[in-house]
Amino acid sequence: MDVKHIKFLLDEISKDVTLYSEIYGPQESVDILNEFNGFVFGRLQFCLSERMFMAFARLMDPADTRVKGGISENLSLLSGVNYLVRSATTMMAG
Repeated sequence: MDVKHIKFLLDEISKDVTLYSEIYGPQESVDILNEFNGFVFGRLQFCLSERMFMAFARLMDPADTRVKGGISENLSLLSGVNYLVRSATTMMAG
């Protein structure tokens, strides 16, 4: 389990949400972007939205996935919680 990678993903989502709200939050900004080139900025809005939704979806994955020959741990929030519980249990036991 790589907790640093989950932190990195959460940081990236936070940056994307901030960028999205800065660009597309105020109606005045949207009007200016649409006037300048609605197609390009519409596509950018779609791509940024899709990136955020996919990142959220990855974090909501199950803790592990069955693959040929065993089980593979997913890099998800549930996997991170399971890792922390195992670590705490180990620390308390010994």
